[in-house]
Amino acid sequence: MEYLTPSPREEGIGVQSSPIDSRALAQLHRSNMMQWVNLYESCEDDMVRVPPVSIIMYRDLLQRAWGWERLLPKVRGSVDWDEYKRYLEEYWQFNAAKAVDGKDALDAAANKCIEAENNLIRSCVRHLTLEALSLGSQIKNRARGLIQSDGEYPAAAVALLCITNEAELMYELLSSGFDIAETLEFSTKVRQCASNLMLYKGPDSANAAAGAMMGVATKARMILDSIHQESPSGGIDYFGCQRMRTAIGVSLTKLEKELNAGTLTDRTEKSKDEKDGEKGWRRRMPQMM
Repeated sequence: MEYLTPSPREEGIGVQSSPIDSRALAQLHRSNMMQWVNLYESCEDDMVRVPPVSIIMYRDLLQRAWGWERLLPKVRGSVDWDEYKRYLEEYWQFNAAKAVDGKDALDAAANKCIEAENNLIRSCVRHLTLEALSLGSQIKNRARGLIQSDGEYPAAAVALLCITNEAELMYELLSSGFDIAETLEFSTKVRQCASNLMLYKGPDSANAAAGAMMGVATKARMILDSIHQESPSGGIDYFGCQRMRTAIGVSLTKLEKELNAGTLTDRTEKSKDEKDGEKGWRRRMPQMM
């Protein structure tokens, strides 16, 4: 489980305000990040510490301190948005194989997503709002559209994975008697966002959004594994993962808005499944907090 801990002179804290050229400042910043990594590697406990997000500027240090198996959210420090999007795209390239590959696998993922939504609605209908029920129908219709379509949708596979994990997590929490309203609301928003991205075929690359969805899906799976294994640290695992998921969700919402703006093209002919997807894009999703 990841823990937020102080870092040495994070983001230039402690640096004197005297004039300094940009090259020297960059060297100082890298030195601070190197110091953080060295301290982290010298720790003898098993605690996983979350580095400042600006460590993504140094891929070698990122590999040592965090790796590419999990997404580093913007929970500590700051970094340029375009730089973070490039990191999300690279993270997706490292982890794309975790999503499905090929039409047959995509169809299987769509059917699994439909099954997860059906299970959630069938077992937990009295706990769900009308909005959540309507969203479930929308997701299933779009998943069926993917099965029947020969089109290529770059974010479809990871969107299905993201939705499936969120639906399974909602089911587990509700069926176990947990009343965690904020998490359920968050999962609903993530499912809405992923549904909007599922049929995206706009002019801009969806790789950054795919990376964000993979990051959220991975954390949801970690919570599910902790529940299924009845881990004694389940509570810590849950709250740690949820904090990370919330931070990633903020980035995912921002990316969804950017891609939504990019779909305003002058194409005159669209397939039925494209039109269905674009209708979803025009439904604005509330900001994740």
